[in-house]
Amino acid sequence: LSDPSTFIQNAISEVKNTALLGGLLAIFVLYMFLRRINHTLIIGVAIPVSIVATFAAMYMFDVSLNIMSLGGLALGVGMLVDNSIVVLESIFRCREEGDSIRHASIRGTSEVGGAVFASTLTTIAVFFPIVFVQGIAGQVFGDMSLTVVFALLTSLLVALFFIPMLASRRIEGSEGSVLQKLAQADILRLKTTPFGKVKGYNPNTDGTDEPTDNTDPSADISGHQRTTGLSVRAFWTSLSRIPRLLFEWIWRTAAILTTILSVLLKAIFLLLF
Repeated sequence: LSDPSTFIQNAISEVKNTALLGGLLAIFVLYMFLRRINHTLIIGVAIPVSIVATFAAMYMFDVSLNIMSLGGLALGVGMLVDNSIVVLESIFRCREEGDSIRHASIRGTSEVGGAVFASTLTTIAVFFPIVFVQGIAGQVFGDMSLTVVFALLTSLLVALFFIPMLASRRIEGSEGSVLQKLAQADILRLKTTPFGKVKGYNPNTDGTDEPTDNTDPSADISGHQRTTGLSVRAFWTSLSRIPRLLFEWIWRTAAILTTILSVLLKAIFLLLF
């Protein structure tokens, strides 16, 4: 006789590892783009806090920990930091404009709060109707959709209340900030002629442009090009794993079906003879 519990335990373990790996990769990608450990840690804190709050919501609505619910949690891990990134960027922009830490946290959150709320609702509107599906499909995907909805709601609350609190204690403005360099790189790209030559100017921190003859755009955007190239390579590497994952899933499903068929044949043989 086969023991299907082993397959279920292995599947749940793989889903847990996938969710953990997804969270770590999200934090790593954030650091590659932000290049500031404080900002990366602030946004990274949103992941475990949102997951713990999601578990609390799952307990309140009697959603058990199974393959589908954990799969929904793994699906939502990548979206847990979206709202936090938007809020933190707005707070940092206000801080760069000269606001105090407390005022920057309040103004930055209030400016993007409505947009973040509407964006989260549009995503919830995709997953929440699955809860009302009847039959086997509703039983299979209901827990997953509820888990994604809970994760998105908790990430929204974390972004609007928890992230501003951390930002008010950790963010400091600086002239050489990453976001400011990104803005300067955008100006360089806008000033580029169709022939690839950059008009001589030097973007200052106060928003004025002074003519110059030795502006080198590659010095400002080469780091961002390397980061973008690394992200593209990682994306294509992950796509190359899809055929292998599909093969493993089909093989395991076929093994389960073979086991079920053999058990049924044995039962029929015993009943007849």
